[in-house]
Amino acid sequence: MIVAVASAALRTPLGSDLGAVAARLLAGEGAARASPLFDAAAYRCSLGAAIGEAPASSRHRRFLDRLGLHALSAGLEALAKAGVRAGDPRLERTGLFVGTPGLRPRWDEMPTAFAEPAGAGPWAAGLRKLHPFWMLQHLSNNVHALLSMEAGITGEGATFGGGVAGAEALLAATRALHAGAVDLALVVAYDSLLAPEVLVDLAARTITAECSLEELRPAYDEHASGAVPGEAAAALVLARPGERAAEQGLVEVVTGVDPTPLASGEPRAALVAELASRVSRGERMVDGAAWAVCAQDDAERRELAQLLDPRALLTATSAAFGKLGAAAAVVQVAVWLELLRRRSIPPIAGLRRASPGPLSPLSSRAGALGQSALLLSTAAPGLACAVRVQAD
Repeated sequence: MIVAVASAALRTPLGSDLGAVAARLLAGEGAARASPLFDAAAYRCSLGAAIGEAPASSRHRRFLDRLGLHALSAGLEALAKAGVRAGDPRLERTGLFVGTPGLRPRWDEMPTAFAEPAGAGPWAAGLRKLHPFWMLQHLSNNVHALLSMEAGITGEGATFGGGVAGAEALLAATRALHAGAVDLALVVAYDSLLAPEVLVDLAARTITAECSLEELRPAYDEHASGAVPGEAAAALVLARPGERAAEQGLVEVVTGVDPTPLASGEPRAALVAELASRVSRGERMVDGAAWAVCAQDDAERRELAQLLDPRALLTATSAAFGKLGAAAAVVQVAVWLELLRRRSIPPIAGLRRASPGPLSPLSSRAGALGQSALLLSTAAPGLACAVRVQAD
């Protein structure tokens, strides 16, 4: 099933303006730095790619963390770009579909809560310092509830959690539109892989870079050094094709799970290629799953070469943004619609010497080969998605 994209908004480590983000991608910039949110020197992966700007001021700060606030503002911006504002009667038939990383504890307040001697009991020792809404801040549908209230959305919707939750939200919105349950759909996804407990998990799965910034090598490099954790929030407004005067492009998405994933928890390349085969129309441009683990990257290229032209151009926006978890698919769609509009494909940030094999990893900017691209992303446990995006 195919849907049309009416508008898009994002917050990424390369910025929040789609035109500026596309320009930085095409220039080959990468956002990886020494972990920008806290001192990660003691972690196996000390690099990260963070959203540089602070979230917009909001009365909902009591309930939403930094990424939730970015997701809220991206959703409102996407609606405004689509010409839908509070009070619009179309909001009664607008659905809201949100992709989140799932339940993760908010640890920032805990050091303060236990900073005092415990002799007088836990409350006196610091628990009294926790915000009274601390438990409510952990609700996984906070962004959904507050965004629907702020925007006035009263249509159907759902919240999804997990590593490809953004793609799941896209798929649910697509089905709702085609079933006639809604006439417009706002899809919002956000995630950060920079939290301490996430860094520990990624390191245990041996998929992150354990090197300095100078030694970092991206996916499809012959010395790929592992992925860099990143973060992002993004939003799309979707409609049925042909129902809006201005459409940025068309999107089709499929998701799947590998019942026997790799030891890292990642799906095998065969699943990625199988999903790609369900949406592909012989694309010659691919934004790869880009594990930045040589054996997995090589397997992906071999599998895709059985489906696509072996000379198809291969890039990896995750080499620039870092791994984006639940937000990856929605960010990819937003960015690629702008890249296709510019008829240009970005290089793989930091690529020095591509490993041998089928497909053609890009070390420099290239002209677009057509008006559609295949976008791939994966996550644990065994999750993958494939998206075909076509510019109008």
